[in-house]
Amino acid sequence: MRAPNTSSSAPAASAETAINFGTSGTNSKTINIGVDTATKVEVKSLNIKLDAGSTGMTLSSEGSLAMDTVGTTAINLGTEAASKTITIGNDASTKVDINALAIELDAGSGGVLLPGLPADTDPSVLDKVFTVLASDITTSLYAGRVLAISDG
Repeated sequence: MRAPNTSSSAPAASAETAINFGTSGTNSKTINIGVDTATKVEVKSLNIKLDAGSTGMTLSSEGSLAMDTVGTTAINLGTEAASKTITIGNDASTKVDINALAIELDAGSGGVLLPGLPADTDPSVLDKVFTVLASDITTSLYAGRVLAISDG
């Protein structure tokens, strides 16, 4: 019987020794774990870091893709202090569903844009698409600017 196709650059593992795969040498390597027909690949650790380098990383699934934390721990996307575009959904997506007790949009000096209606949309259908009631509006001065609402 042939030995499995694995190699390790570390001696037999102990509590103080790392287990390394594909880390020796300078040649690029493809490291495969599991096969398409595997029912599960499980990784357990106190901390898991995936570093894809300059070519990026794709998480893909033929079924649902869920990201969550246990309890009230935050889920952060794009929080590094650097200018970037964070995209959710696609023009062909049927719906982007956002549910929460409160939704906060901090747009800075760029403002909040709500495009989506063609320029020639009949004004009589606007209330079926986007509605803001006077009772929902709280106004305040921001850097000397005044909120203006117009019906025409």
